[in-house]
Amino acid sequence: MNILLFNNSHLPLIGGKEIVVHHLAMSLMELGHNVVLAGPGSYRRFRHLIYPYTVFRWPRIPFLSKELTWRLLLRITRMRFKWDIVHAHTTYPNGFTAAQLKEVTDFPLIITPHGADIHKVPEIGFGHRLDPVKDKKICYALDIADFTTAISKAVEDSIADTGLEKNKIIAIPNGVDKHRFTTHVDFDVFEFLGIPRDSKVVVSVGNYHPRKGHKTLCMATQKAHEVEPKLVVVIVGNPSQKFCQEILDQGMGDFIKFTGSLRFPMPGSTDDPDILVALLHASHAYVSASIAEGTEGLSLALLEAMAAKTCVIATRVSGNRDIIINNENGLLIEPGCEESLEQALISVCSDASLVTRLAENGQQFVKKYSWLEITKLYVELYKKTLDRS
Repeated sequence: MNILLFNNSHLPLIGGKEIVVHHLAMSLMELGHNVVLAGPGSYRRFRHLIYPYTVFRWPRIPFLSKELTWRLLLRITRMRFKWDIVHAHTTYPNGFTAAQLKEVTDFPLIITPHGADIHKVPEIGFGHRLDPVKDKKICYALDIADFTTAISKAVEDSIADTGLEKNKIIAIPNGVDKHRFTTHVDFDVFEFLGIPRDSKVVVSVGNYHPRKGHKTLCMATQKAHEVEPKLVVVIVGNPSQKFCQEILDQGMGDFIKFTGSLRFPMPGSTDDPDILVALLHASHAYVSASIAEGTEGLSLALLEAMAAKTCVIATRVSGNRDIIINNENGLLIEPGCEESLEQALISVCSDASLVTRLAENGQQFVKKYSWLEITKLYVELYKKTLDRS
């Protein structure tokens, strides 16, 4: 098949959907399909980068709105690449743009929401659908698409909330790169962080946003550190400089470390060590501290930590509940609760047998989430969609 993966950003910018689309493209090629990725910006900044698959980065067009630009560039892409099917990642803008073209020149269309583009959490102002104009466009895109996939039960519920018929919603979870997260990395984590070698490291991955629960994590860490003085929490992702400064001003800089974003290892590039993998392998635990229902789709970082055989602590919110069974393959705690997170941090620092058991069970659990197996589910859906056309 000729498959167009349609996404509005891509590596080396790092986020869940960028990594998902990369692995999907790689696995589709491994299965013998022809893949083109279109839609990401940064045409001037990143156009020199080479990927194993074709990437069409789109330039800005002066005096045209973003939506008009996208419609025009998607038409041009259609002339350059005669796709059999389009797989749009996010409902807006990608799904909406593809749906508009599909109405004019019919073609099979699959849409995969990734979280913010389908969830609504009014309490913290989270979700594109809180904007009535975008909500209308998102509902239109889902209605026009042949199928919409759901990466978690919560995403499936949010899709159904738009009024879409259930027979057009297909559950397919995210996958995980097991090879990457089980490969040994020769890198000194303790020297990199500037911490003692007997530190008990806990990692959390996520670009700063209030919904990610960084404040709750830091406050819980401050209290847990009084009981476990060797505890060091490492937060990976684009930080908020204001938040980081607040943590330093409160005297937590010795046991809360911010790394910023870490490089994603592109195929064929072996110049730099994979620091994230090294961090996970050196850690006592991984924490997903999201504070509200509907703020997670299916956390790729959580799956990656489990693949790395790292014990996980996760708040009892959408997405996390789909994969974590409390005290079996991880610890589930109440969202936004400093006391619950504090106790969980103390537990993983003090109970080695608990950490080993949860980590081993977690790694065993995610074996079924290999990217090749997940991609086969997408290929089945592509074929089903083509058969209906």
